[in-house]
Amino acid sequence: MIKLVDSQVAFNQEGHTYLLNGMTLKGITGMIKSQLFPDMYKDIPQYILDKAAERGTMVHESIELFDAGFEPKDTIPELESYKRIKRENELTTLANEYIVTDKEHFASAIDLVLCKGEDVILADLKTTYTLDKEYVRWQLSIYAYLFELQNPELKVSKLYALWLRGDKSEFAELKCVEFDTIKNLLQCEVEGRKFNTPAGRADSMPSEIKQAEKAVYTLIKQIKELNAQKEKLSKGLLKLMQDNEVKTYKGEYITLSRKAASTREDIDKAKLKKEYPEAYAACMKITNIKESLQIR
Repeated sequence: MIKLVDSQVAFNQEGHTYLLNGMTLKGITGMIKSQLFPDMYKDIPQYILDKAAERGTMVHESIELFDAGFEPKDTIPELESYKRIKRENELTTLANEYIVTDKEHFASAIDLVLCKGEDVILADLKTTYTLDKEYVRWQLSIYAYLFELQNPELKVSKLYALWLRGDKSEFAELKCVEFDTIKNLLQCEVEGRKFNTPAGRADSMPSEIKQAEKAVYTLIKQIKELNAQKEKLSKGLLKLMQDNEVKTYKGEYITLSRKAASTREDIDKAKLKKEYPEAYAACMKITNIKESLQIR
């Protein structure tokens, strides 16, 4: 049976501080953001961050209660996804919020310490709108280093990001950052020096583009989801108006008008070009198009 070493670190929930024998230790979240991802949340309003944190806390607590043997009466989709992922991957929970430390400078709590047979697996739970795997990779790699420091007889086999949001989920395996790099990062933080990003993460792309990437991706996902909601609502409104024989509705904010079913004539350009190339060429119209950005 796998036994974990107790860190002896006391966590103060209100102040979010770690104490060991009267000494205050630093968490790693602030360090990761300042050293590696300084602009991660700079364009997101605080009220959105607060709301997301509140939801995340509820999901964490539901999972922790479940792992402790308390089945909730009113479940949530995230918990059901968590149960399924554990079942499908034959995982057992060794600890929730397991605190690890170097006993000198840093301490932090690992969301989930799991095992499959004798393999130790560390997982970090995220409920954010999108999953930032690179951020979680660094976070879990630091956890793995501190975990093995605290448990010298154990080795971390795998790292996973566990993303739960509503009925959507992902259990993504991540590659661990080399421990020499992690030690260098922690030492830079201790000495107040800026950590130099390893060559593996650096490229010639301007940092502004990389920072904008996630924002654009998030917006695209939001637009798709909102359009799907709008289409569903529109179909429901149309049926409601049909059932009540309402042709037009003018409200305070919008006007709804039923458009009668009809047919539309169009030209099969491919067929026209193939069978009547001269006519196609005679009707060809050249239009200048400005340079634009294609996003896939």
